[in-house]
Amino acid sequence: MGKKQREKLKPSEAKKPDAAVQFSGLALGNHKFRQFTGLDAAFGADLRDYPPYKDIPEQFRRGNTPFNDAVSALFFKGGKLEDFGLRLKPETNASAFFAALRSLLCSFAPPHEHKDAACAWLLSEYTELAPSA
Repeated sequence: MGKKQREKLKPSEAKKPDAAVQFSGLALGNHKFRQFTGLDAAFGADLRDYPPYKDIPEQFRRGNTPFNDAVSALFFKGGKLEDFGLRLKPETNASAFFAALRSLLCSFAPPHEHKDAACAWLLSEYTELAPSA
């Protein structure tokens, strides 16, 4: 779907999942993430792949959390979760998580603030502090 077609969608239409969409098992609030592919990781997620900005908790929208700092550094410099003292929670599907994070981070679809807030929320839900050595 091209950018012009996406812009023509009404907000209620953009949220309707396609019947053939497979979900990754990851969710933030009421928003369920679809299964992202290698192409999504290379070219970015669509705007409909993000939770609505208004649904993202305020602390992530303000950008004042360690998760926002980690997302900003990952976006601009790259790195590993361990560089920020984080690790995936044991019950998290690593391939689904990293595919979602890569796809959301490299997208040009939303404003940067929306992308940063959504990815920080994702980190907060699916990672935990790693034990120090």
